[in-house]
Amino acid sequence: GMSAIPVVEYERMAGRAGRPGKEPWGEAWCIAKNEDEAQKIVEQYVNGEAEEIFSKLAVEPVLRTYVLSLVASEFVMTKHKLYEFFSKTFYAHQYGDAGKLRRILDRMIEQLREWEFLKEGDEENPNNSDEAFSSATDLYNADKITGDDEELKATILGRRVSELYLDPYTAYHIIKGLRRSTAKPKSVFALLHLVSGCLEMRPLVKARVADMEAVEEKLAIQESSLLALPPTRYSDEFDEFLDSIKTAMLFEGWIEESDEESLLQAFGVRPGELHGKLENADWLIYAAGELARILSFHQVRGELLKARTRLKHGAKEELLPLLKLREVGRVRARKLYKAQVRDVAGLQRMDVSSLAQLVGKAVAVKLKEQVGQKVDAKDVVVKPNKRKGQFSLKDWSG
Repeated sequence: GMSAIPVVEYERMAGRAGRPGKEPWGEAWCIAKNEDEAQKIVEQYVNGEAEEIFSKLAVEPVLRTYVLSLVASEFVMTKHKLYEFFSKTFYAHQYGDAGKLRRILDRMIEQLREWEFLKEGDEENPNNSDEAFSSATDLYNADKITGDDEELKATILGRRVSELYLDPYTAYHIIKGLRRSTAKPKSVFALLHLVSGCLEMRPLVKARVADMEAVEEKLAIQESSLLALPPTRYSDEFDEFLDSIKTAMLFEGWIEESDEESLLQAFGVRPGELHGKLENADWLIYAAGELARILSFHQVRGELLKARTRLKHGAKEELLPLLKLREVGRVRARKLYKAQVRDVAGLQRMDVSSLAQLVGKAVAVKLKEQVGQKVDAKDVVVKPNKRKGQFSLKDWSG
């Protein structure tokens, strides 16, 4: 509701009215506040021209992601098949320069090999010249090829990157950080910062002028443990690097059990935006853990698994043993922790009636069952006015 949708988006939605082959017509309704707005809708959308569209393959992260996925899925297995595939895309039609497009694809292939996502193939046959490429709709002419084709094959790492739907550049960024982790002190902030620097986390939380002192102080404290190295202070990338530090500080606040209101005041991030970023961070940390598994970085993988659990629940590390239990989130885990229940053994020792006063009778019975203690709900006695958990509507009736 902050800005008008594009005409092409309106046409996509309106075009779904009716059922082709089932109904002779369909209806699409636009809701207007008054006659003036209704007239604007008719002029802009009903009679307006749809915007020009552009292929998303023109964006480099998208193109390299598709190049890797085509090879990893074995949909194309040679360079020439890759050229042939892209010759039939809208991107090739729009781009217009077949020779230049081929060189872009060659550069992508070499980059993916350098990052160890594609295996080295045979050297390209020098007879396969640009004469085989005549137009945007004929990027590759198989009749003009002489000699053997060059095989393309994904590595185990490359296939997993493709399965994770990661931009290969993001995967390379994470792998570089994982390799640095072997010589760095363990730091959950460094892991949070590593994923905060990924393209998929854009837009980052902006480091404003008022934040600079706190952000710079955090950078100074954490710099020796960071897995993504800071650029030169006077480079164009440094401001964005500070934004990634502030984004990591947001995640750190969440896992240190700051509530949504506190984070809104401190970082200017609304709850919906916060949880959107947490979802992205969860995906990226999971992906980092998978890459660490393949590369045998077992220690840092363990730290990633802990960081992922803490991000999911927004809890400190001391609550991890309790968060493994079903029915337990950060609120219940904190209540249990304050009651000296720190782990499964503590839960086994605690009397079920005392446990019920903290989390409720039904949850107490389920928790006892999870730790191997069968309890009959009839035997659980909660003293009047001693219940400290959630209340039901029945508690307020009468």
